[in-house]
Amino acid sequence: MKKWISDQSIIVKLMVTGGATILIIIMLSAMIMAYFFYESYTANKIHIIANNIERQMFLARIAEKDFVKYDLIDTDFHRTGTSDHLEENRAQISDVHAEILDLIKLWSGAKERQAEELLTLSDQYRHLFSAIVKTYREIGFKDWGLLGEWRQAIHNVERAVPQSNHSEFHEAILQLRRLEKDYLLRGDEKYLQEIKIQLSFLRSLISEIDNIDRTATLQEIDQYEETFEQYLMLQKKIGRTEKEGLQKDFAVVIAKMKPAIDHIYSEAKGESQKALQALIAASIIIYLLGFILGGAGFYYFARSISTRLTGL
Repeated sequence: MKKWISDQSIIVKLMVTGGATILIIIMLSAMIMAYFFYESYTANKIHIIANNIERQMFLARIAEKDFVKYDLIDTDFHRTGTSDHLEENRAQISDVHAEILDLIKLWSGAKERQAEELLTLSDQYRHLFSAIVKTYREIGFKDWGLLGEWRQAIHNVERAVPQSNHSEFHEAILQLRRLEKDYLLRGDEKYLQEIKIQLSFLRSLISEIDNIDRTATLQEIDQYEETFEQYLMLQKKIGRTEKEGLQKDFAVVIAKMKPAIDHIYSEAKGESQKALQALIAASIIIYLLGFILGGAGFYYFARSISTRLTGL
């Protein structure tokens, strides 16, 4: 090959040297650029996914808060078990779940474990929020759920005893309702004992009233007390504040999710910046490599010409 090149004319040598140099540069450039373009594309995709997770989680939290603010006092939710805010929350959390799965496919090692932890947290969020929604619906509102049964039972007791000649009984009913409202408003357990005392007093009054169905009326009192106790159990389950019950567990998951999402977002943003810097570095390397190969090729070409001139 070397002898064949040395026997060729100057133009052929120039063409061979230049063509080989250009071909090598193109091949190396294509290989390097393809690799770094892939890395850049992957990093940008991860960045977009992380941005989507952050945005979707933000929208899910807004829908969650709107549900608590508006839907718990809307009879349509208690009648149907769903609402627009609830559906919006579920849709956003479903999208978050799908985005995290895509992120797991693109990451590996420690970063993959971070994404898997976030996936677990999103599942816990969905499970706990569903449990809270279910409990709220069991508690009810107005004529729905336990509050509806509770309200209906005491109204039946009121209707069973006529107003005339039984003022003490109806005053006792009013006192019971006041104690009930005080407990709901303040959450002080001292009212629970007073409610029990008042129920016992009502039972004693009923046993002294003639011309009423005592058995049925006492059953309504029992129904009232039973639904009230069930309400207390559900209230304990869900928690009166974010430091109790399901609300506490829910707040813990949310507190863990925010830094996890922020960390993944910063990692994705960092990878995107690294990929861009690597692409710039690769471009510089290619230019330098082309300069070196071109210089070496033309040095060899010039040396071959000078050798012939020296010979002449």
